[in-house]
Amino acid sequence: MSFYLFQFIISLFYQKAPKKLLQKNQMPLYTECPHNDPKLHNQKELSYLSDQEFMDLFEPIHPSLPMRLYRLMCFILFLGPIKMILCGFFFLFFFIIVSILPIFRRFFKTTRDFKTWAFYVCRPIVRLALFFLGIVKINIKGNIHEYARTIVANHLSLVEALLLLDQFPVSYLAAAWLETNTFVKQTAKVFDVVFVDRAKRSNITQHLIDIANDPMLLPVVVFPEGKVTNGDALVGFRSGAYISETLVQPVAIRYRMWFTPRPMATVAWNEWNFKYYVYQWFTIPFITVDIDCLEPISWKGSNKSPQEKAVESELQIANALGTLACCRTNKDIVKISSAFLKDKTD
Repeated sequence: MSFYLFQFIISLFYQKAPKKLLQKNQMPLYTECPHNDPKLHNQKELSYLSDQEFMDLFEPIHPSLPMRLYRLMCFILFLGPIKMILCGFFFLFFFIIVSILPIFRRFFKTTRDFKTWAFYVCRPIVRLALFFLGIVKINIKGNIHEYARTIVANHLSLVEALLLLDQFPVSYLAAAWLETNTFVKQTAKVFDVVFVDRAKRSNITQHLIDIANDPMLLPVVVFPEGKVTNGDALVGFRSGAYISETLVQPVAIRYRMWFTPRPMATVAWNEWNFKYYVYQWFTIPFITVDIDCLEPISWKGSNKSPQEKAVESELQIANALGTLACCRTNKDIVKISSAFLKDKTD
């Protein structure tokens, strides 16, 4: 019985295994997100995707019945329910800690000193929460430049914010509606969380400029794609993070999902049902993460427009990951969806 089960698991991996691996008669032990294509490490310009190809970047996975059974088996075998409970416990513990920490603010000379201290207090708790999310190892390459004021990274899930908070004292932009969320609201009392109305683009841009020019604030993390993808490509970067002339620090993030065939589960948050997405996440046996702090970019004295800077930054991250750099932005989603809907009604 165990032999047939082992054969079944191996066959699941071979269903979507790259031809190169199959030729070497090797079983891929993990799936990468974003994927790594050796041919995409030296892109010189952004690529155009058709409407269908572009919309496929936001499509959730659709596992077959064997995959759903394998996923359920992994959820049970790798203690998914227990990991859920322990992860929730450490998130609750983090909430309690950030509710208490503001009491100690008066003992520090500057606000930034307090926030840096708070980062080191919270860091072990955040790491334990990530561990019970299944992230067993985080590999860091390079460092955030001491003068970097804006950190830009690719965006795949909700977890990137925690991953970076676990490694560096940083601040975030957050959608205005999150200000009513008790957890986020308490976190904002300790760390710099700037709430912005995404419908007012000029408002976001001004916030970014203010943060970049205020040394008392922590460097701000921006996800310039503005939308999570399945990892097959980077969506065109928006230019708001590149208006200020301060140093920009690009960061490339990659997940490795061990013993997880591509059609089984993914960290990418394309699933509309949040509860189903959480279940899917906890079916992944183990996750390792690579965080690559790339060469910081300075455009001081340059005549490049914010759009040109965004393209340069996107290509830098895409080439580091070996992932396609797409020229279409999240603005195109509404246009394409409207066109698809019109075609269906005609």
